[in-house]
Amino acid sequence: AEEDCAFQPCCEDHTCTAKSVESPGISTIVGKVPTLTLLDATIRDLIVTWEPLSGTPGIIFQYLLRFRDLDRASQTATGGFETRSYTGGSRTSITVEDLEPNNRYELIMSATNTDAMLFGEESDPSILMTKSLPISNLRVAYTRATEVTLEWDAPPGRSRNIIKYNVSYRVATETESRVGAALETLPLESVLTPDRSTRFSIVNLIPSTFFVFNVAAVNAGGTSESSPFTVPTKTMDQDLLGACFFYSVGNTGISGDLLLQASGNGSTTVTGTITGLAASTEYALVE
Repeated sequence: AEEDCAFQPCCEDHTCTAKSVESPGISTIVGKVPTLTLLDATIRDLIVTWEPLSGTPGIIFQYLLRFRDLDRASQTATGGFETRSYTGGSRTSITVEDLEPNNRYELIMSATNTDAMLFGEESDPSILMTKSLPISNLRVAYTRATEVTLEWDAPPGRSRNIIKYNVSYRVATETESRVGAALETLPLESVLTPDRSTRFSIVNLIPSTFFVFNVAAVNAGGTSESSPFTVPTKTMDQDLLGACFFYSVGNTGISGDLLLQASGNGSTTVTGTITGLAASTEYALVE
């Protein structure tokens, strides 16, 4: 050999040839992509992130995403997987666009560090959700001295994906009370409803005071855009029971619907049901 061998014992009984040209860097196949998690969501997009891959994450050539709509956009949709590719490098997040609002998506990702498209092991599936569209038709159902009951229509789409609602409110300004509309951007009080019911009562309000209210839907993707405010609504001076009577009686004779007139002038009424009554028995309703 022209040079001494690195390992002298190698040449005791033979002659070494010259070293070959050094090969380019060769990388092993990329390992398993970490599970995708939700960074942010809109009604149409999911921004997902993952932990950096082990080894040399900066040499990733391409990411391959497979995803499907678990709720499906329509009854005729197959619910099969779509595939999208994203450039590699050292990125640890992507935006998945053009999705359906308030829907669950299953996402699985793999990666390759070569243009030969030899992809490593896929990530475990992630179930993530886009945000909901806003609620509609927010209205005041009942008003009392320290309590206002609101009702609204659920957002379009799959109502079972809604977890609860965020109800926000504040005292209306004097100008807002006079013109009959919420005009200012002011701090709000907020309360989460216990479930997905579209009826909720705000309690511990100030009597004889104008309030404005809005509602937003909450799902696993986050909180939706809030509805427009209600017109300023005034709580009553005091709760007065003007009348109470049965307006219908159940066929079984042991329950009946009750109407309570919550103000002396009859402007507000509250309805309910009394159960556990004895059959063929006369009852008196008193305040």
